This record gives sequence, structure tokens and C-alpha cells, in this order.
Amino acid sequence: ILMLGSNDLRKSYAATPAQIGQDVQLVVQRGLRAHPAPPPGVLLLSPPPLLPAAVDGEFYDSTAPARCAELPAVYARIAATCGWAFEDAARYALPSELDGTHLDERGHSALANALLPVVRALCNVRP
Repeated sequence: ILMLGSNDLRKSYAATPAQIGQDVQLVVQRGLRAHPAPPPGVLLLSPPPLLPAAVDGEFYDSTAPARCAELPAVYARIAATCGWAFEDAARYALPSELDGTHLDERGHSALANALLPVVRALCNVRP
């Protein structure tokens, strides 16, 4: 289960959604190569959107929320091409209003509960 990309949106990296997707794909592929056979199922999660509180000028500039909004489509294409499961975390949880980036306890709980059936299916575990 991998949910990366929010930090890559920081203005110091200036990464495009396509570049972020390529990097995430490489991380997963390297992990799979290092895993003994049979490889595990993969669940690729796009991060939740950046809320206005995240745009502080120091870490995230005004383009970050729009670039973040492109990640679900990029990740979905990668997952489909690679045969991985995909979910958009924004369907289940939004970041904390405090920093606009990170999930709070309620967000983590909502995301975990929503993804439980997907993870069980990937692991061939019955409820």
C-alpha cells in the first residue's frame, strides 16, 4: 500500500504530476523486485487534495493544489498499466484543516475503514 506524492508537490521540487507518477511507479517496482516470490498485491493511493491551509508560500505555492488534483488520474493510469489496485484517498478522507496536508486521526480512521475490503481482497483474506 503506497500513498506518496504530497511532498513532491513542494515548490522546491517543482515536479509535475507525470514526474511524480513516474517516481511512485519506480518505488513500487523496486520494492516488488526486492520481494520474494510471489509478489504481493499492490494498492496505489493518490493523496488527498491540498487544502488552502497548505498553500503557505514557503513549502507549497499556489500551483500545488491544481497539480495535486491531477495525481488521481496519473496514478489510475499507472495502476491500470501495471495491474495494480488503485484508490483515490480523497474519496474517503480530507486533510486536517490545521495544515491542509496531513490526515488527522479521523481521516486516517475513515481511510482505513474504507480500504479494508480492498486490502482483504488483495491479501485473499475473507472478512
